[in-house]
Amino acid sequence: MATKKKAVKAVAAVKVNPDLINAYEPKPTHISLESEHKRFGGWNPETKLFTPIKFAALRKQDPFPFSAETHVLNCITFAAEAGALDGKKFVEQVFAKRSDFDAFCDGLEVCDTYWMNDRHFYAVLDLAGDESLVLTYQLLGESLYETYTEGNV
Repeated sequence: MATKKKAVKAVAAVKVNPDLINAYEPKPTHISLESEHKRFGGWNPETKLFTPIKFAALRKQDPFPFSAETHVLNCITFAAEAGALDGKKFVEQVFAKRSDFDAFCDGLEVCDTYWMNDRHFYAVLDLAGDESLVLTYQLLGESLYETYTEGNV
């Protein structure tokens, strides 16, 4: 009983610094799968299967900048987090045609977002092989294209 009283007194003696930021639990960035994009392919969280994405068709119908690329990245991320992304067969697994992969890389290279979503970063890190190659979406587009075009896999 005496030990409990000492512990309580020790806790009560700690002064709170009002200038400190409150402690918090880190939370990964929220990502989602948009229902209007599903008809073009992607990750299915119920079946845990990846239907190759018709990226060029998706991009044509989607009027919002970087929305089609975000859908692909979110699908890649969900598949990677589930342990279902195949690095050796990445292009065939994720894209309906080679031209869809090329268009995706082109879209990443013109993205003007200056930071990469943390979940996207970790999902593609093994695909690129080097952290310095995935710091931005532009670098990721170049890296994926070089890796999967020049046969470095």
